[in-house]
Amino acid sequence: MQRVSLLFSPRQPGYKWLKTHTVCVGDVCIGGEHPVRIQSMTNTLTSDTGATAGQVEKLVKAGCELVRISVPGLKDIHPLQQIKNELKKRGVRVPLIADVHFNPAVAEEAARIVEKIRINPGNYVDRVSSFQNHDDKAYLQALEKIRERISPLVKICRQYGTAIRIGSNHGSLSERILARYGNTAEGMVESTLEFVRVFKDLGFTNLILAMKASNVGMMVQATKLLVRKMCGEGTVYPVHLGVTEAGDGDDGRIKSAAGIGALLYSGIGDTVRVSLTEVPEAEIPVAQSILAPFNEFRSGSFQECSPGPDDFFFPPERSFSPSGVPPPFDKPIVVSGKEVIAGPVKPDYMIREQKTAGLSQKLWILKSTTGQGNLFAVDAQAGHSEKQAVLLFGASHDRNIYQIRDLLHEINANHPNLPVILKRDFGNLPHETLMIRASMELGFIFHENPVYGIWMVAGETGEDYTLKLSFDLLQALGLRYYKTEYIACPSCSRTTFDIVTALAGIKEKTSHLAGLKIAVMGCIVNGPGEMAGADYGYVGSGKGKISLFKRNQIIKKDIPEKEATEELVKLLKQFGDWQNKSG
Repeated sequence: MQRVSLLFSPRQPGYKWLKTHTVCVGDVCIGGEHPVRIQSMTNTLTSDTGATAGQVEKLVKAGCELVRISVPGLKDIHPLQQIKNELKKRGVRVPLIADVHFNPAVAEEAARIVEKIRINPGNYVDRVSSFQNHDDKAYLQALEKIRERISPLVKICRQYGTAIRIGSNHGSLSERILARYGNTAEGMVESTLEFVRVFKDLGFTNLILAMKASNVGMMVQATKLLVRKMCGEGTVYPVHLGVTEAGDGDDGRIKSAAGIGALLYSGIGDTVRVSLTEVPEAEIPVAQSILAPFNEFRSGSFQECSPGPDDFFFPPERSFSPSGVPPPFDKPIVVSGKEVIAGPVKPDYMIREQKTAGLSQKLWILKSTTGQGNLFAVDAQAGHSEKQAVLLFGASHDRNIYQIRDLLHEINANHPNLPVILKRDFGNLPHETLMIRASMELGFIFHENPVYGIWMVAGETGEDYTLKLSFDLLQALGLRYYKTEYIACPSCSRTTFDIVTALAGIKEKTSHLAGLKIAVMGCIVNGPGEMAGADYGYVGSGKGKISLFKRNQIIKKDIPEKEATEELVKLLKQFGDWQNKSG
């Protein structure tokens, strides 16, 4: 046996929360040492003032603290004021946020009514078009144009006490940013910071920032990069967290928890929104469940950031990589300790324990279920390993997540090519709580450590459920695909078709297509750009009309909503992506 030195000396486990600049949105203050706030968005037509006010009221009763309403054009300004008046009549007190794209004039008018404006730096001044090379002179001219268009909004917001959220979305970056940085995390961050610097030059700091993406890894990476750059520039604005277009059901909840949770465990985040393709009020209990573990941490845990090699907020990140390790670790594996699996999802390995002759540590035999050959694992706590053995790291339900993180860092620092399987015991949690907690914790771990396998244990919850949850989580993190993935926006007043029903129908027809990505998007704002990476797109193009995409190329335009799902199926067959369909 070859000895593996595991002299664990983790930092004192504890929690720290990034202290940000305080911004008040009406009566609700965000950042500083204030609680993490929950927000959501209506999906009714803004012109239907009664329905929108009713939806706002439902959200507030569910526990929502800020509500966003889309304002597509100047015609929606008067209804926005009516909604505000109606809420006052009903005794509903909640800050409203106007969601504005493409039209600065709309933002300027809405800023006189609501407590906060959300603008997208990718389309507030200039829209996404073709890639072009921009020299420094042209770039500086573009920045001056931004300043000219922002100045009137700053004047109004200062007069009315209105806050602004600068929200960059992956896939809707300006041509200037795309030309310089591509559709990357760095591009998202620079798109936002361009605007932040202009606002700061104009003396306006009532800002909240957000990096949104449907890709969990991109959202986490961009947010951490944004915070690091803000730390370097001196003012750390409040950060809004959310995985956009997360979808519905368990998949939407797992994606949201994995991305938001990874950042909250890193001490980053001042507001959250869970974006589900469901009725808006369904988002609130999920957000509450995500925030529940952090309530006890916040008091007395705030700290300014000081970027450095040992900074709590920016620990060394070691992402999963198949290089340097032998198969089957070209993708994270899922193991089980159960002999018989009744559910439809099977583990890669069944794990058995036995004693090793002459040694006190445990030796684990991983029996392959796919014919790839058995593996051997040793207990990490024993400090012994056979050459090329797998290391099994057991983490009981009472072990602090930061202890786990630090111990894994220690292993990976000393043995970067030694595959580690994490056995995480979550105790006796009910299904919904387990789903959220496991997604948050393992999302946090996977974003900082190259874990090559997971063995999830959850008391009486059942091995069949934890196996499916393991595979679902790996897919949400983009590490392994075993079923169809759906990228679906939560809808808003710009959506002119029933996206909830459409998504359900598309799932019914296409869920057998393992590994395929299908985007279901409400409108042009969340359309071709933000479904980046999808194989096919189903995008609203007008009232009751759908356009179909193959990647970023439009194939069929303005199909009647009732025919669109079948037309999508025809498209899948046309391009050879229809398989494994019985009958």
